[in-house]
Amino acid sequence: MKKIKLVVLALIFSVSAFAQVLNPIHISTNSKSLGNGEFLLSFDFKIDPKFHVYSQHITSEGPVPTSFKFTPSKDYILIGDVKEGGKMIQEHDPNFDMTLKYFESVVSFQQKIKLKSASAKVACTMEYMTCDDHQCLPPKSKEYTFELKSEEKNVGDKKEEKVEMKIVDTYYNSKSKIDSTQNSKLKIQNSNNEPSANEPWWQILLKGMAAGFIALLMPCVFPMIPLTVSFFTKRSTSKKKGLSNALIYGFSIMILFMLLGFLVGNSLNKWASSALFNLAFFAIFILFAISFLGAFEITIPNSWIEKSDKASERGGLLGIFFMAFTMVLVSFSCTGPFITWAINVKSASPIAAVVAMFGFGFIFALPFMFFAFFPGWLQSLPKSGSWLNTIKVSFGFIELAAAFKFYSNVDMAYHWNTLPRELFLVIWIVVFALLGLYLLGKLKFHHDDDLPKNDYGLPYLTVPRFLFATLALCFAMYLVPGLWGAPLKLISGFPPATSYNEGKWTNIYGGSSSSNASAASIAHTVKGPHDLDVFHDYDLALAYAKEKHKPLFVDFTGWSCVNCRKMEESVWSDEKVLNHLRNDFVVVSLYVDDRENLPSEKQTKNYEGDVMKTTGDLYTNMQISRYNKNAQPYYVLLNGDEKQLTEPSPANFNVSEYNSFLEKGLKNFTEK
Repeated sequence: MKKIKLVVLALIFSVSAFAQVLNPIHISTNSKSLGNGEFLLSFDFKIDPKFHVYSQHITSEGPVPTSFKFTPSKDYILIGDVKEGGKMIQEHDPNFDMTLKYFESVVSFQQKIKLKSASAKVACTMEYMTCDDHQCLPPKSKEYTFELKSEEKNVGDKKEEKVEMKIVDTYYNSKSKIDSTQNSKLKIQNSNNEPSANEPWWQILLKGMAAGFIALLMPCVFPMIPLTVSFFTKRSTSKKKGLSNALIYGFSIMILFMLLGFLVGNSLNKWASSALFNLAFFAIFILFAISFLGAFEITIPNSWIEKSDKASERGGLLGIFFMAFTMVLVSFSCTGPFITWAINVKSASPIAAVVAMFGFGFIFALPFMFFAFFPGWLQSLPKSGSWLNTIKVSFGFIELAAAFKFYSNVDMAYHWNTLPRELFLVIWIVVFALLGLYLLGKLKFHHDDDLPKNDYGLPYLTVPRFLFATLALCFAMYLVPGLWGAPLKLISGFPPATSYNEGKWTNIYGGSSSSNASAASIAHTVKGPHDLDVFHDYDLALAYAKEKHKPLFVDFTGWSCVNCRKMEESVWSDEKVLNHLRNDFVVVSLYVDDRENLPSEKQTKNYEGDVMKTTGDLYTNMQISRYNKNAQPYYVLLNGDEKQLTEPSPANFNVSEYNSFLEKGLKNFTEK
């Protein structure tokens, strides 16, 4: 299963050793009058060979999707969403370990608008990212302004609208445009309903089946199995009729869950990557967790159930279908969280959701059909009892822990730092420790029974309960070293990264944090790879390097840069390399994809004349304007006067050569 990356807007970056600034995308824009005050605005991409641009409709855990943000105005309204046209390619990307949708050669993005006045200025911010098969360039954001005027002229019985268009700050000074023959072949389509999945279909199916099996063990489902089977076997006019009714009942359940998957996939897909969506599911999971722990029951309105139950009294196929519908409604308070997990609300594409719900519904309905064929085997089912409530409460603890992952996604993406790694792990440690104590019988909730008693009248633990309690407590203990930076590979990707911690801007050198303090005393660092002290602020790092008379190691990187992480894990870990980085250099890692907003006084224009709004924009501009490179990782060695000590290095997985690169820089620094 794909590991969740450090931030919701995750990127990969790699490098070509001798490449200059790459400019693979050429954009032209135009507008077209559709009559009746409506216009079609087009953003036409011509893409260089081997490169591609991503669809709007991909999960934010991978590369940056193409997006358009129109500035609201009283002078016009948007009609529908931005539609994309071209030959869409959908395939698995090994770099991101997920299925992605993208366009090659040409693609057109189009938005309909309707003027509400005689003229309108339509402002739009477009963002996109481009990659080839081995490298990705930093995301680009550009502002466009269309100045549209409508003049009515009588031409026969028709009205003709004259459109004036002015493009402000066009992305490239390129004369390249999509030719009319290519553009005419583009079929504009809204891809909201395109199938997508971040996992192979068989994994989605298995996940759905696993969720269905767990849902069967819930107290509002398991006792219904013998009752329902008895209904079909005892009240049917013949055994054959009872079997057919049970099959229809089972297939009805499957169809209902698949329909639910389709509806959820369509409605949630476009919101799955938003902060609001993640916060909403954080609240929903908390609500379900509290319900599972026994505080209250989440139920469907009684009026719905009564109507469905009344409809089930009808004879024939329709009556059986409504029996299944009633079952689905009644069991929702138990099955809801597992449906959410099975569908995978992060991608929630219609086909993926339907596949997941097919697996869920198949397993969920299987016992009702199986025991109808073999009613004698009903005796082998475990008796309903307190163990069902124990399972429900146990999953309440797990739901509580899982809820904080949704909040963490938003917290990291927006740099709130309200849920750093330590706090996240503390919550998980406490939750799983309490789960262990609960299974040991040390905690009891309102609906819990006493532990069973042995032949001597003393309470005892069943073996399964003891084993699961041991597992929960061991897991809680495993998490404890993570508070001090242990990697915790078993849950890699779930908690925030080791660098996203409470000490993110801690002064580890012991100085004052006032603005008048010396560079050394305000050296703000984070713990980077292999416990290195790493700056994320170039100016502070340079000032500290001057004060300590050390060369500056500049690391242009990205939050989820594949080759960057590979370099850190396989090259920086070498004893000689690590010793140089730790003792001989001041290390600064500059993230070209960082979304933290720059202070207004730093929002200057970049080399293209665009306003830089984020830290990532600032360091992207630095790499391009100074070194004529725009792919990562890229390593530069500087002295205190910002002069290069040796030729910069891209990714180089030869440890000996990389170490020689560092030593050459050190030698030149000493000689100068």
